[in-house]
Amino acid sequence: MRKIISRITGESLSHSTKKGGQMPKSGASLPSVPCLGSHEPDAVDEELYTNLYEVERLPRILSAPTPYSSRLEIARTLKCESPTCVISSGRMYTTSGIDNAEDPLRRAVDTGGICNVAEVFWLENDDNKNLLTALLNLQAHRLCARLGLSYDKTGERYYGDANKITTHSIDWLPNVRTGHRRLILPYKKDGRTHFYRHRSIRLSFHILGGRTFLQVDPGWTFTSDGSAVIEDETRRAVLNIRVQSLIRNDAQFAEQRFWAWLLSKGGSIRLGGDDNPVMVSLVPLKLASRVGIDGDYRPVSFDSSDPPPLVREDGGDSVAEGGGAA
Repeated sequence: MRKIISRITGESLSHSTKKGGQMPKSGASLPSVPCLGSHEPDAVDEELYTNLYEVERLPRILSAPTPYSSRLEIARTLKCESPTCVISSGRMYTTSGIDNAEDPLRRAVDTGGICNVAEVFWLENDDNKNLLTALLNLQAHRLCARLGLSYDKTGERYYGDANKITTHSIDWLPNVRTGHRRLILPYKKDGRTHFYRHRSIRLSFHILGGRTFLQVDPGWTFTSDGSAVIEDETRRAVLNIRVQSLIRNDAQFAEQRFWAWLLSKGGSIRLGGDDNPVMVSLVPLKLASRVGIDGDYRPVSFDSSDPPPLVREDGGDSVAEGGGAA
């Protein structure tokens, strides 16, 4: 009934609902509104939030010739942990300070060929883009490891292992009121715990339209005892469907914002060393659409300092070129 009234009066569904859904007085003139088929979208302004967070600042990246062909080979030779670098065509690209005589990774390169890599280099071709995203992804993995998260190789996600993390629940400030998130949730039935579900995260960098973004993809990892990941693919799929089928867009977006906040520790998301970090915005990329479903949109409140949304015209391609939807 409210939908019918809003179409007749020409008012938005949310506005007509606030007025109690009253029918117009008899004889009142009705505004002219387009008659749309049920399969066509409504002409409404709508903001679409993505799970992409723009990189505000890339780190300084150095390059030098190297005789090594892989990070594993370097780690074995130098007897160190796997370094933050990528190797291509006999050259190493790294955020490490190999131009410093005290940097341990300096022993793995020809110091006479050390040079700074200009940012335009990464946009020259797809191979260069892949090198940059691979290097940045290593920084994302290191950040998750520093937070004490374990890696689920099967699901390719980081999750809170009950045997490693000390905090199983976290209070955070999503808007005005303080929110609460439990990182590990046991599923109990008939007096016993059958499995545990863990909030988990997958991070990956992408270059879209000449701009670099961090994709924050929240999800779930399931364990048998709070630590050991359930490996059976069928059981994992069943459990994941049960959980995800109950989560709507707003709840999924809240999960994404929670992880972005947790990674940032309240400020910009910083990856890498303090002296040479990757700086990522804490505000997700948002787009503006001229069409949608009238009355279906519920706005998300951010600080007033948020940048305006990027506009997508009717039928046009989005600026983010198909970024993952929240």
